Amino acid sequence: MASWGPGVFSSVTVFDNDVKTVFPCQHVTNKDVLKDAIAHVYSGGSTNLSGGLLKGHEEALKECREGQVNRVLLLTDGMANRGITDPKVLAAKARSMLDKGVSLSAIGVGTSFNEDLLIALAESGGGTYYYVKDSEDIRDVFKSELKGLLAVVAQGITLTFEGLSSAKVTTVFGHEPVFSGSGATLALPDMFADEEKHIAVELSFPALPAGEHPLLRLKLSYADACHCLAQTSVELTAHLTAASDVMEPCEPNFEVITNVKLIRTAVAKDESAKAIDDGDYVAYCRIIGERVSALDVLAAKCPDDQPMLLREISKLKESLLHVDRARCDSQFRAELRKDLRYEAYYYRSVRPMEDNDMPSWLRCRKR
Repeated sequence: MASWGPGVFSSVTVFDNDVKTVFPCQHVTNKDVLKDAIAHVYSGGSTNLSGGLLKGHEEALKECREGQVNRVLLLTDGMANRGITDPKVLAAKARSMLDKGVSLSAIGVGTSFNEDLLIALAESGGGTYYYVKDSEDIRDVFKSELKGLLAVVAQGITLTFEGLSSAKVTTVFGHEPVFSGSGATLALPDMFADEEKHIAVELSFPALPAGEHPLLRLKLSYADACHCLAQTSVELTAHLTAASDVMEPCEPNFEVITNVKLIRTAVAKDESAKAIDDGDYVAYCRIIGERVSALDVLAAKCPDDQPMLLREISKLKESLLHVDRARCDSQFRAELRKDLRYEAYYYRSVRPMEDNDMPSWLRCRKR
């Protein structure tokens, strides 16, 4: 996919042992021609992912321009085993593509691809990572991605945190920001109309005298896709009121607490995937068990029904039931690891959704 603006420009490049562009970048006026090119694509041998990525970028650059969305959609069902295979080098290439105005989304199909690589490519390329078990779901993924491209409202997004009143940003859960002084800076992928992103930030600060204190300044900077990519910024300062004596505690904000707990759970899922890699299933059970306990306690305190929270508890408990199978079944182990990594990515990178809004390829996972 090259460019998505007032006129749709597309290209299709396939890669196995070799790399070939079967549909050069052009204005799509006859969809049947594009469909026919795709219909004649068949599976091959090895996976020259780097070659396909470079060629796809080359095609996208032909019609790359400001004021429109320029994106490469990388689809693979195999390991990168030809050409450049170093994940760090490939992620650096995705970042350089983004610097030139072309973002990258990555789609992994089946159980034979490297999910860590695709996540790194999507995050470095400012796009989205998708994992689908069944090839029949690919159409839905592309539909979701292309629909999103038509609704992009902000690009080149940077979120800056600045600690005030001697406060210091210590953690941005699920992300790796650039820390500087008392604050941090975080780059975010494109945002779509009506999209929400939930980010949990941890601060450390000393005891404060009684009164109201500015604690955290946030600055959101982005290119406004609805107004010719005009550079825009918004600032907000969060305050904390310190009391001089014991006061009645405020009513907890369970929406905020739930989002923090879910993001912490996403981080724990990444840790549990590492435990699977190490063959340490005792650690895996401990990590997942701790999150079940934490979410169970929260669910008992929440005054209202929390479907996202209850669904997550159910999925975590289910995963604990299949530890023995994961030990001895490599196919199941690969699926379990991909589920964990995708669910972790989903909750820390994409807005949390209710069951009815969640994509079918994530909602309908069966173990």
